Amino acid sequence: FLVGLEATQGTIPEGAMLLKRHNRQSEGHVTAAAYRALEGGSIALALLADGAARHGEELLAFSPTRKQQAWVRVTAPHFYDPQGTRYRD
Repeated sequence: FLVGLEATQGTIPEGAMLLKRHNRQSEGHVTAAAYRALEGGSIALALLADGAARHGEELLAFSPTRKQQAWVRVTAPHFYDPQGTRYRD
């Protein structure tokens, strides 16, 4: 299921595995990551098992090939204007 991720600590690496803790089985992976220009911080899109029911959960985004990690919070995949109010103006 497609979800959004917001970094609570660190910068989210693209392609990272999503884990509950270190040395656990991967529950999903990051498909795209970017810097949030308006509010700052790192955001990403990810595919996560049972993602719709996991909003608010904290996970570790870990990339052993890049030697990077970040703690992330699972959110909806809409980061800017989710109701579309700015689009309708």
